[in-house]
Amino acid sequence: MTSAAPEQEWVQLTEPASLSQDDIFKFFGIPPSPHDKLEKNIKAKRQFWTKRANGPGGRELAAKVKQNIQNLSKVLEEGAVPERIVPTGDGKYQVLGDAASPQELADQLEMFLRAGDWANVVATARFGLEKWPENTEVIVAIALALSELARDLPHISQDVRTLAASSTNRALEAAPGNPDVWLAKARVVLAYGTIEEVEALERHATAQEVSLPAELYCIVATASFRAGDVTGGIHRLVRAVESSNGDPGMRSVATDSMIREVLIPLLPLTNRKAAQAFGEAVQVAAWIAEGVPESEAELLKFRIWATESQSRVFIGDLALKSFLGVLTGFVALPLYSKIASRPGWRVLNDGPTNKNSWLQWTDVAEGEFIEELHQLSPRPFAWQGAAGEKWPTREQVVQALTTGTQ
Repeated sequence: MTSAAPEQEWVQLTEPASLSQDDIFKFFGIPPSPHDKLEKNIKAKRQFWTKRANGPGGRELAAKVKQNIQNLSKVLEEGAVPERIVPTGDGKYQVLGDAASPQELADQLEMFLRAGDWANVVATARFGLEKWPENTEVIVAIALALSELARDLPHISQDVRTLAASSTNRALEAAPGNPDVWLAKARVVLAYGTIEEVEALERHATAQEVSLPAELYCIVATASFRAGDVTGGIHRLVRAVESSNGDPGMRSVATDSMIREVLIPLLPLTNRKAAQAFGEAVQVAAWIAEGVPESEAELLKFRIWATESQSRVFIGDLALKSFLGVLTGFVALPLYSKIASRPGWRVLNDGPTNKNSWLQWTDVAEGEFIEELHQLSPRPFAWQGAAGEKWPTREQVVQALTTGTQ
């Protein structure tokens, strides 16, 4: 079967890359075709997908593409300016004109944010600031919208960064008692400012008795982690969950932060202090994740290792253990068992080349999720060549010890 000619590849596109004017025209093959071929291309694409809607399979996809063709062709052929269109959620599109009120402006900003149309977020913000330069509602809405760009798009242009910073400053001056304004400012400062500035924001807002949004505590937690204040970061994540009344979405975000900023950096466990900290952090993370199935599932492997890492593993001489049992009437067994055992984390850390505990190492290493969990760590064990390197199997360990190649 031969592939479609390059100039016909646009026919196969199932949806535009974005809702920008250029991408909608590309959806209909403009370019490579010139603009005067638009109607011809629309007809060709419509007929192609009409045939596919009656094919042996893929009919649901074909129906969706036909609806895209209908919606977007109407936008273009009716002379609407498609730079400001958004999906309405029912498979159709809505063409937006200039906002006629502050509330309409806020609604448009939200629609463009949901659609991921960053260019129109900025354009709408500029329009709002020009039309209602002193309206507090407009200033706050724009600050929130632009702060989302600062949070989610680290590589946006300098002029947009400047606009985001100035907008949040204006919002803070116009509505210092509005919690959303402090949230917007915190997003921008975390993206472009310093850790000290983020922490200062929390203090200033608290001093003014502003009820801080849960997301702001997560932002300050991130700043704390970046400053090396792990305890402070954990406390703020807990505060974020508490202030959200246990909102599942906030629990999900906070769990991800605990895993990324606290649990993974502690791996691998190489000393008693780290092992204890890991166990305590897992308990906090379990509380944070409570009631959120996907977060609890993601945390499962950490919880298993937190338990296994503290479990004692006997590495002593079994024959001597039996002899001492008989000799002392089993009185000495508990003491010997304690002396001749190690916590799981230490056995794993000692590695597969330790002649006293290699067999127990394989038992620990083959535990459920243990190797998978440690693949997340950017740091290797001392016995590993590099982080992420696959661990040896029991057979490989035996062969290495037998041949002396360890």
